[in-house]
Amino acid sequence: MLYNIVLMRQIEQINKVHTRYRREIRVEITKTKNKYKSSTSMIIMLEEWIKQLSIALDKFVHGEQLTEDERIAVASIIYATIKYLDNFDKCNDELKEIEEKCKKKLEEVQKELTDLHKQLEEKEEEVDEKLKTLDNLVKIIESNPRLLPKN
Repeated sequence: MLYNIVLMRQIEQINKVHTRYRREIRVEITKTKNKYKSSTSMIIMLEEWIKQLSIALDKFVHGEQLTEDERIAVASIIYATIKYLDNFDKCNDELKEIEEKCKKKLEEVQKELTDLHKQLEEKEEEVDEKLKTLDNLVKIIESNPRLLPKN
């Protein structure tokens, strides 16, 4: 029975703290919304936040003392990185596979293009020969008008 009373008091304290933090967060959100109403000021706010994150990461990397907010920011970044690291590896593997497929397709297309160029050159040679033949026929007919039909 005494144990239950202690647990109930702890739960009440936790609820009070939780309620207090929720109020504080609401107040901070309201302040932030009022402070940054336009989109440009929102961009500025994001830039400031990114700068703060980068400063916190620099401090963490160099082993300097971090404030509580900086520790939370660094921990969040590390958590997010670890959480999505498998997904990043999978994405990298898929990108490598796609890159290999694209290279193979590119080689096939280049081969086809080379074949088409060869065919085009052959056709151009045939056309040139036929044009020469036609030119020769025209010259022969011009030199001998008797070969023309009488109509």
